[in-house]
Amino acid sequence: MLKRSSKGLNQGQMIETFILLSALGGENIDDVQHIRDDAGLAGIAGYTLPAPETARQWLDSFHDETLMLNGPIHGSFIPAESKSLVGLKEIYRQTIWAYVNNVKPRLDVTLDVDTPIIETLKSEAQYCYGGYKAFQAIKVSWAETLLVLNDDDERVECSPLGI
Repeated sequence: MLKRSSKGLNQGQMIETFILLSALGGENIDDVQHIRDDAGLAGIAGYTLPAPETARQWLDSFHDETLMLNGPIHGSFIPAESKSLVGLKEIYRQTIWAYVNNVKPRLDVTLDVDTPIIETLKSEAQYCYGGYKAFQAIKVSWAETLLVLNDDDERVECSPLGI
């Protein structure tokens, strides 16, 4: 049996919400409200999508504060992935392999890598070459299949030179 959230949504529905958010051009967690308000989308999905706060709480469940303890006093670092996050990554890996095994796409693999610069108002962000504070997200897709292999919206801060 699939684990359900306190709002009655199961893990698959929560994951599907974030897939829909990404596919429909959502830029942040608050955009979940826009897709939640779409009655047609709820009819297709078969359930009412979560509110932004519910989605945020679900994402917070992947955080493990103990992994932050070994960080440096100054500067930034990337902590190890939490056990829950590793499990989510495994679901993603299995989804890609299920596609490959069932569709059997050609063996051509062209990786389309995009690193858009996204403006932010965060005070700790660096200025990019455009003269505004920004971060870079990294997106990788398999061009021949249109499969998104990586949609890393971790906010990788731009260096002062925009590199």
